[in-house]
Amino acid sequence: MTVDGTTLANGLVRVDVDSADGTFAIDGHGGLGRLVDGGDCGDTYNWCPPVDDALVDRPDEVAVETLEAGPLRARLAVAARYRWPAAAEGLARRTGEVVAHEVRTVVELRAGERAARVAVTVDNRSRDHRLRAHLPLPRPADRSIAECAFATVERGLEAEGGPTEAP
Repeated sequence: MTVDGTTLANGLVRVDVDSADGTFAIDGHGGLGRLVDGGDCGDTYNWCPPVDDALVDRPDEVAVETLEAGPLRARLAVAARYRWPAAAEGLARRTGEVVAHEVRTVVELRAGERAARVAVTVDNRSRDHRLRAHLPLPRPADRSIAECAFATVERGLEAEGGPTEAP
């Protein structure tokens, strides 16, 4: 097990944290864990972006700390500090008021495991918003398969929508 600043490795898996934006790479596959915050004026079930939305896709500050450098387990903590708009103002826009947020990501490797464990904690103090975690695929996909209440649903790459919902 090795820990070197922003890198963890156990001989089977390597994790590199980007201290500029808080994302990480597993075995060279980067951009994992990127967060994008945007407005949401919809109800519980439907996303509805404000007409004049303000997306926040980069933290203001990132700090990386070694939590453990054991022989059996190694962990890095990534503290990313963001300022997200406090709320949405109807369907028009998000407020000019911003709220400070810290997103804490702990990445862990264990000896003998070919897996990285990732835990993300957010103390959400904004309203009417959507926070997306980006986890880029290693290769392009031609469809998605997702769980729903009683089965799985397979969808193509064309966006769905209707007269009252944008795709």
